[in-house]
Amino acid sequence: MNTEPGRGSTDDEEPQLSATSAKTCSTCRSLGARNCGYGSLGSKKYVSCDGATAIRNCDDCRRRFGTCQDRYITECFIG
Repeated sequence: MNTEPGRGSTDDEEPQLSATSAKTCSTCRSLGARNCGYGSLGSKKYVSCDGATAIRNCDDCRRRFGTCQDRYITECFIG
Protein backbone atom coordinates (compact mmCIF):
# COMPACT_ATOMS: atom_id res chain seq x y z
CA MET A 1 0.00 0.00 0.00
CA ASN A 2 1.36 3.40 -0.96
CA THR A 3 1.39 5.83 1.97
CA GLU A 4 3.64 8.58 0.62
CA PRO A 5 2.45 12.07 1.57
CA GLY A 6 0.63 13.80 -1.25
CA ARG A 7 -0.08 10.62 -3.18
CA GLY A 8 -3.26 8.63 -3.16
CA SER A 9 -3.06 5.24 -1.58
CA THR A 10 -3.82 2.21 -3.68
CA ASP A 11 -3.29 -1.43 -2.84
CA ASP A 12 -1.84 -2.41 -6.22
CA GLU A 13 0.64 0.45 -6.67
CA GLU A 14 4.29 -0.16 -5.82
CA PRO A 15 6.09 2.75 -4.12
CA GLN A 16 8.51 4.46 -6.52
CA LEU A 17 12.07 4.80 -5.28
CA SER A 18 13.87 7.84 -6.63
CA ALA A 19 17.20 9.58 -6.24
CA THR A 20 17.57 13.19 -7.32
CA SER A 21 20.83 15.05 -7.88
CA ALA A 22 21.46 18.64 -8.91
CA LYS A 23 24.36 21.00 -9.61
CA THR A 24 23.68 23.23 -6.57
CA CYS A 25 22.11 22.99 -3.13
CA SER A 26 19.74 25.85 -3.96
CA THR A 27 18.35 23.77 -6.83
CA CYS A 28 17.91 20.85 -4.43
CA ARG A 29 15.99 23.06 -2.01
CA SER A 30 13.74 24.30 -4.83
CA LEU A 31 12.81 20.64 -5.41
CA GLY A 32 11.73 20.23 -1.78
CA ALA A 33 14.93 18.61 -0.48
CA ARG A 34 15.51 18.65 3.27
CA ASN A 35 19.29 18.49 2.80
CA CYS A 36 21.80 18.37 0.01
CA GLY A 37 24.86 16.14 -0.10
CA TYR A 38 28.25 17.71 0.17
CA GLY A 39 30.00 15.18 -2.04
CA SER A 40 29.85 15.04 -5.79
CA LEU A 41 28.57 12.32 -8.08
CA GLY A 42 30.69 11.57 -11.10
CA SER A 43 32.70 14.04 -13.10
CA LYS A 44 29.79 16.48 -13.50
CA LYS A 45 29.84 17.51 -9.82
CA TYR A 46 26.25 16.81 -8.83
CA VAL A 47 25.14 16.88 -5.19
CA SER A 48 22.46 14.58 -3.84
CA CYS A 49 19.09 16.13 -3.00
CA ASP A 50 17.91 14.30 0.11
CA GLY A 51 14.14 14.11 0.31
CA ALA A 52 13.35 16.01 -2.90
CA THR A 53 9.56 15.81 -2.93
CA ALA A 54 9.02 17.43 -6.35
CA ILE A 55 10.60 14.55 -8.27
CA ARG A 56 8.66 11.28 -8.12
CA ASN A 57 9.28 9.89 -11.59
CA CYS A 58 11.00 10.56 -14.92
CA ASP A 59 8.16 12.77 -16.13
CA ASP A 60 8.68 15.10 -13.14
CA CYS A 61 12.41 15.11 -13.86
CA ARG A 62 12.01 15.94 -17.54
CA ARG A 63 9.55 18.74 -16.76
CA ARG A 64 12.44 20.39 -14.92
CA PHE A 65 14.77 19.80 -17.90
CA GLY A 66 16.60 16.96 -16.17
CA THR A 67 17.91 13.68 -17.47
CA CYS A 68 16.46 10.52 -16.06
CA GLN A 69 17.30 6.84 -15.80
CA ASP A 70 14.35 4.67 -14.86
CA ARG A 71 15.52 1.38 -13.43
CA TYR A 72 14.79 -0.18 -10.05
CA ILE A 73 15.43 3.31 -8.69
CA THR A 74 14.52 6.37 -10.73
CA GLU A 75 17.63 8.56 -10.98
CA CYS A 76 17.13 12.21 -11.92
CA PHE A 77 19.94 14.66 -12.69
CA ILE A 78 18.98 18.36 -12.81
CA GLY A 79 21.28 21.03 -14.17
